[in-house]
Amino acid sequence: MTAATTSAKEGAKAERPGVERRRAPRYRCMGECVVRLEGTMEPADWPGMAYNISATGIAVALPFPALRGLELVIEPRRGRSARLRMRARVVRCGLREYVWFHGCDFAARLSDEELLRWLSALRGEVPPRA
Repeated sequence: MTAATTSAKEGAKAERPGVERRRAPRYRCMGECVVRLEGTMEPADWPGMAYNISATGIAVALPFPALRGLELVIEPRRGRSARLRMRARVVRCGLREYVWFHGCDFAARLSDEELLRWLSALRGEVPPRA
C-alpha cells in the first residue's frame, strides 16, 4: 500500500466517528429507577439511574455489573406501577469510573404513549393522561 492510500483510509475513518446502529431515537432522562433480576425468588430491588431511553431500550447505571443476556425488570422510582414495569435484556455492560453502565433491550417495544409516560416518570413530571 502506498502512503497516499493509507492516509486516505485513515482520513475516512477519522471523518466517520461511528456508525449509528440505534433502531429508535434516544431521549436523555437521568431519572431514578428500580431494577431487579427477572425470575428471582427474592424481591430484591436495586437503585439505578436511567441515563437514556428509547422505544426499544434503556441505558441504566447500576452499582454492580449485570452479565450480558441477563433479564432485568426495570421501572421508574417515581410513579411505580405495573403499567410502567418493563422487562429488558442486558446487551452490554461497562465500568465508567465508579458505576456500571448497562445497555438493555426491552422485551417489547414501547408505544409512543408508553415512552411519554416513562419519560415523564423518570424526569419527575406529571405523566400525560391515558
